[in-house]
Amino acid sequence: MDIWALIDAARQGAPAARVPTKCRICQCDIPPEPRRGRPRLTCGPCAVFQSAALHPRPRQCERCKKEFCPEREVARFCCDGCRRAADNERRRSVYTSATCRGCGATVMGRARRYCAPDCRQQHRNALKRKCEAPSERRCPECQKPFMPQRAGVIYCCRTCAKRRADRNHCARRCAARRNSVPGV
Repeated sequence: MDIWALIDAARQGAPAARVPTKCRICQCDIPPEPRRGRPRLTCGPCAVFQSAALHPRPRQCERCKKEFCPEREVARFCCDGCRRAADNERRRSVYTSATCRGCGATVMGRARRYCAPDCRQQHRNALKRKCEAPSERRCPECQKPFMPQRAGVIYCCRTCAKRRADRNHCARRCAARRNSVPGV
């Protein structure tokens, strides 16, 4: 006997070998079917009823106010046309007029802060420089008054800054030694 004939005979006999199962809803017998895969768990009428019960109840379209039967629980619109139109309206409502942070001109568009890339770059450079001229300061190390060349300068010269850094470093190192030595 040929191997392919045995395989065909096994395929033909497979659906008949299945035992009729019981519907899990109405407990009626489900006859075996000539299909592959798992046996059905519900009979035909129960399957139709179950799928109808799973569909959401009819609701009103948010845009055209027409009643529709949604296919999904989260559906808000009756058709793609209403969904697209509502999305376009939402996008248009986001567009507002604002003033450019760099030059103060009126800017139209969604989430725009500057009127042009050059304006944005000039404004960012100005923020980095802190445009305002720094006022006269007193050096915390030597107490000498000085005029800083840019914002954020604390000491009058590198020597004062280095002196303060060295003193802080020595103080931290001594404190660490005191804390690490037992019995002191």
